[in-house]
Amino acid sequence: MANFPIEYAEVDQLYRQTVGQGLGVITLCAVEAGEGSTLTSKTLAERAAFTSQKTLLIDLNIANSTLHRTYGLEQIDWQPTQSDKFPIQSTGIENLSLLAAPKQSACRWEFRDMASILACINDLRSQFEVIIIDTSPLCRRNQGNVPAETLCTCADGTVLCILTGCTSETKIRDAFDLLQSVNANIHGAVMNDRFAPSLVTELIRETYRFNKYFPKLMTGLRKFFRNSTLLNQDI
Repeated sequence: MANFPIEYAEVDQLYRQTVGQGLGVITLCAVEAGEGSTLTSKTLAERAAFTSQKTLLIDLNIANSTLHRTYGLEQIDWQPTQSDKFPIQSTGIENLSLLAAPKQSACRWEFRDMASILACINDLRSQFEVIIIDTSPLCRRNQGNVPAETLCTCADGTVLCILTGCTSETKIRDAFDLLQSVNANIHGAVMNDRFAPSLVTELIRETYRFNKYFPKLMTGLRKFFRNSTLLNQDI
């Protein structure tokens, strides 16, 4: 998994608008797989830990549980209603612990029961100042996944991760409707512009709108845009 420096202004803005506003339990979810919820969860948790807040990162993205490998930890089975202590592990980062995705029991009914999930979260609240939960994608529903909307309902706030240029408006609207139907507190969205078109690409695309009127001029503009050092520099 890639790392995103916690010193970036975007990370600080996300932190200030979530943890900085007093949200103690935050769920990060995506519409579909690959939109960056896991990386965003990890980065936000590390940012919270950096401010000396005792932080717990919970991996409930069962379909793609990778956080334990990121920190070199093991995946241990657990369930929300267990009477003994949860298998919380130190990440090696000061003030940051991980509750890795359960190895086998995620399909148990307790992970689909809101009362059980809420009791589990309330128990962990007494031990940690900040709890960040990475959920499975909202549109990925199968037996092995913990329903993301259930987790979002039990959290203080939910942040939706959206992959710019890939996630359709219809799917985003469906995701918001699903979260609203369970009274989740949708606190905002993170726009992942990993595959967003560049400025030059957008300018060139616009020239084709006028191609039938000014073909030679548009051809010249496209050549200028492609060769422009200013427009093609990394931002």
